[in-house]
Amino acid sequence: LLCGPSTSHQLDTFAVGNFEATARSLRIPRRADSEDLQRGEDRDQLEADELENDEEGEILYFGGVSQERKEPEETEAMQIASRINEALALRRVAQSQPVETGPVDTAWYDELGVLPNATSEQIRLKYLEIAETVEEDLAYLLEQGEGRSYQAQLEARDDEEDDEYSWTRWEDEGEDAITLQPKSDIMEAPEEGGPEEEAEILAQEFYRVSNLYQILSVPSLRKIYDEGGVEGLAMRVPALSKGLLEPERVLKMAQGIKTPTKQRESLLLRREPRIQTFRRYQGKNSIRQVLRRITDCIRVWCFKSSESLKFRRNTIYEELPEVAVFGRVNSGKSAMLQHLFSATSPRKNGHFSISQRPGKTKGIQVYCMNRRFTVADMPGYGQAALQTEEAAAVHEKWNGQWKNVIKDYLNTTHWLRAAIYVHEISKDVVKEDLETIQMLRKMKIPILLVFTKDDKVDSETHRHQRVMKLRRQLHWPMDWPHAHYTTRRGGYGQVFKNMVGTMMLGLVATEQREDAMDALKTELPDIFWDYRDKYIPKPRSFFGRKAAIKKSRTYPDEDVVYTEEELEEEEEIAEKRELRALRAERKARGESITLEDKVDDIKGPTLSPKERLKRWEDMLEEARR
Repeated sequence: LLCGPSTSHQLDTFAVGNFEATARSLRIPRRADSEDLQRGEDRDQLEADELENDEEGEILYFGGVSQERKEPEETEAMQIASRINEALALRRVAQSQPVETGPVDTAWYDELGVLPNATSEQIRLKYLEIAETVEEDLAYLLEQGEGRSYQAQLEARDDEEDDEYSWTRWEDEGEDAITLQPKSDIMEAPEEGGPEEEAEILAQEFYRVSNLYQILSVPSLRKIYDEGGVEGLAMRVPALSKGLLEPERVLKMAQGIKTPTKQRESLLLRREPRIQTFRRYQGKNSIRQVLRRITDCIRVWCFKSSESLKFRRNTIYEELPEVAVFGRVNSGKSAMLQHLFSATSPRKNGHFSISQRPGKTKGIQVYCMNRRFTVADMPGYGQAALQTEEAAAVHEKWNGQWKNVIKDYLNTTHWLRAAIYVHEISKDVVKEDLETIQMLRKMKIPILLVFTKDDKVDSETHRHQRVMKLRRQLHWPMDWPHAHYTTRRGGYGQVFKNMVGTMMLGLVATEQREDAMDALKTELPDIFWDYRDKYIPKPRSFFGRKAAIKKSRTYPDEDVVYTEEELEEEEEIAEKRELRALRAERKARGESITLEDKVDDIKGPTLSPKERLKRWEDMLEEARR
C-alpha cells in the first residue's frame, strides 16, 4: 500500500473524529465554532507544509513504508481522551496488597524462645516447658544446698566439733596444755554463686517469664506490643503491672487447672425455711443470724459542708432508709456501730474509726449496709463547761461547722427514718445534750435512747438508778423505750447487742417516718420488756421453793400452714381497715361523707346496669372454664 500525504490526512481526521465522539459520549462540553475554524486552519497549514517538503526533493520510500513526517499537535479533545484512558487503566490495575510488617520489638519473643508469629497454643506449650525445666533446676539446687543456709551449716559444724573435743586431756595436762593451734580447720565461706543465690535468681527469672507469658497470651496486649514495643505498651496500659498474677496461679491456668472460686454471699437479711412454719422461720431468722448476714459495708461519702450534701441527689441512696447516730464525743457511737456490724470487718476496712482522743469522727460518715439501708455516724459535740484545750477545740468546731451541717442534713434527708441518741450511762446530762434532743424533736424524728458503756455499772440496782435519773434529766417520754450497750466481752454484751439490733432493724423496716414513730411507741416497748427479762437476774428464793416458770410469749396456731384463701381473706380485711381509716381522716378534716361513699368504702364502687351485666358475663365465662 502506498501511504501518501492525502492518505495520512484521512487517518488523522478519522482519529480526531473518534476522540471527539468519545468526548461527546462522556458529555464533555464542546468548544465554540471559532475554535473549530481555528483547528481547520491548522490542518490546512500542515498539509501545505507537507507539500513543500515533497517539492524540495525529499525521497519517498515505496514498498509499504510511509514517509517520515512530523507528529501533529495534540488537541484538547485528544488530551481529554488520554486522561480518560489513563484513569481507566488505573482502575483495571489490581491494587497492591498491603505489606504485612513484622513486630517492632521481638525481645520478649526471643526471651520466651518462640517466633514472633507463634500462636497462643505454641506460647503456652513453651511456657509449660520452661516451667518444667525451672522446677527441675530448683529441686537440684535445693538438694545441693541441703536445704540450709550458710549460717545454719556453720552452726552445725561448730556443734559437731564441740562434741568431738576431748575435755579429759585438758584436765590432765593442766593450764599449760592450752595453746593456739597453728592450723585451724575453718569452714570456708560460700562463693557468690552458691545454691541459694542461684535458686533465688532462677525464681526471679521465672517470675519475669510468667509476666511475659501473661502479656503475650492476651491478644489485645500482644497487638499493642507488636505495634509499639515496650514503650507503646507503657503508654497505652500504664497500670499493667498491677493486673499481673502470681506465677503459681499463672502456671495453674496454663495447665488448665481450675481453682475453686469463692461463691458470692447473699446480701439478703431474711432466709426462707424449707418448711413454712412460724417456729422454723423464727429459728432461721433470729437477730443474731441476721446481724451475721450483714457482711457488706460500703462507705458512701463523708459530708463536711452543706454544699457537699448535693452529691446525694439522683442516687440510689435517696431510696434507701437511713438511721443517724448522735451523741457526745467519746460516748461510744463509733464503737457501738463497729461492734454491732462486726461481720463487715470494720477495723480491717477502716470503717467507724474510733480513738481515745475526742473528735475522731470528722464529718457525717455515711455507710451502706448490705445495700439495704444506710447508717450515718455523726460527729460528736463537746462540753462547754470543761476548761481543757481539747474540749474547747471540739466545742468550737461543733458550733462553727458541724452544727450547721447537721441542721442542713436533717432538713434535706427526707428518707431518714429515725435517730439513735447515744449517752454514756456514767455521765450526767448537760446543756448540749438537751439542745441536741430538742433539735431532733422539733423535726419530729423518732429517737431511740441507748445507754452505752454499761459495764461501768456495779449491779442491776445501780443500773436502774442511773437510768431513772438520766431519763428524768433528758425529759424522756414514758412510752419511749431505751436500750443498753457494751462492747466488752462477757456479761450481757450479746444480749444488749441483740436488743439494739432488733430495735434498729425494726425502725429501718418501716416505710415512712410516721410509721417509725408508731413502731417506737407500740412495738419497741415489747422488745425492751422481752430482753429485760434476760439481763435482769431473778431474786433468789429459800431452799425448797419451786422455781418460777419462765414465761415466754406464745402465738396461737404458730405451726399452722396458712392457705392461699386464708391469706386473701386477711388481705381483704386489711384493705377494709385502710378504707375505714381513710374515711376517718376525711371526717376529721370536715369533709361530708354521703351514703354512697360509705357503700363504696365497704362494698366497693357502685356499678351501673351495663357494668353489672358485663361483670355477670365475665363470671359465667370464668365458671365455664
